[in-house]
Amino acid sequence: MRVVLVNPIGKIGGAERVLLSVLTSLRDRFVDLQATVITLTDGPLLEESERLGADSVCLEASDALNTIGESRHALAALARAGFAAPRALGLAGRLRKLIDSRQADIVHSFGLKTHLLLALRPPHRATVVWQVQDYYSRRTLSRLLCGPASRTAACVIGDSESVARDTRALVKSDKVIAIDNAVDTQRYTPDGKCADLDSAGGRAGVSTGVLKIGLVAAYARWKGQPTFLEAARRVIESTDAEVRFYVIGGPIYSTSGQFTREELEQLADRLGIRNRVCFVPFQADTAPVFRALDVVVHASTDPEPFGLVVTEALACGRPTIVAGAGGAADIITDGVDALTHKPGDAQDLAAKILALVEDPALRARLGAQGLETARRSYGLDRYADQVEAVYRRLASRGR
Repeated sequence: MRVVLVNPIGKIGGAERVLLSVLTSLRDRFVDLQATVITLTDGPLLEESERLGADSVCLEASDALNTIGESRHALAALARAGFAAPRALGLAGRLRKLIDSRQADIVHSFGLKTHLLLALRPPHRATVVWQVQDYYSRRTLSRLLCGPASRTAACVIGDSESVARDTRALVKSDKVIAIDNAVDTQRYTPDGKCADLDSAGGRAGVSTGVLKIGLVAAYARWKGQPTFLEAARRVIESTDAEVRFYVIGGPIYSTSGQFTREELEQLADRLGIRNRVCFVPFQADTAPVFRALDVVVHASTDPEPFGLVVTEALACGRPTIVAGAGGAADIITDGVDALTHKPGDAQDLAAKILALVEDPALRARLGAQGLETARRSYGLDRYADQVEAVYRRLASRGR
């Protein structure tokens, strides 16, 4: 089986960890696997792919293409896309030539940009699979472009049933299936190395007994860092318990719509909590990060397509608070294996954080139940079975 996995960026965020899960699954299921990972920007994803036995290639797209993203101003976004069209056609041609040279059976695309490039210049032989990890109907460019482009895809995988439902409104429904993302429960475990978050954030370490409460997310504006910081202020004002808050991540994408670290630090200053917040740069290996935290917060203000960070935190046995919308809310049962809060509601989030700060038994119970949920429902074996079935079905149809 010859498989090419294509991704817009070379950095490693949640979507890229899904790609690595696919690669890990394939390696264990196809003894004759020949895998290639192609990205449009350089980064650690290429090195990690090679560690898993794949060839890796960076096509190095132009800045004009890399910086195109969704915008609040639809006409401006469309104009930028039109301006970049000639470069896109050239890049699509290079991508097709590379895929054809690998004699691929399956091309698995992990982002809208690579979906569109494959639609512009479809590979001559390979069958195209899309991995959809976003609500395309909510985004202007995505909504306009993904329907026509999907005609070249044989299968569209939504990373949750929530995403699959959304995608079926835009794409021929019999192409769309749901395969919940997975977490590597051999890597994400309660035991193992813990990150030194304070040193990573340039802060002095805290004493034993200080509770560490963290948000692990890219700096996309919908990931809820301001909600988290406002909730932190409320918690600090409401308890005498020793707590420190951690904002872990960075602006890993080249598109607009992201915070800078300076903006978030300035917000912490205005809230009067800068001395109680540690800003930790993006960490490629998140398992030690979760193990270093006493409470993990997911604070996305828009519905989360899946919420890989939630399953990873659960697999590390950490009590977790989840924004109760989208695919993330489907992962857990409120009060059983995690707590939920109303998305964007700092007061509600603060109340849930305080409940965990003040109740060690609740933290322990949720951590244990969350670990059970992750291992039972979101392990790689289940995921591998479903991806393998898709690949074998499509490969046999192409013969």
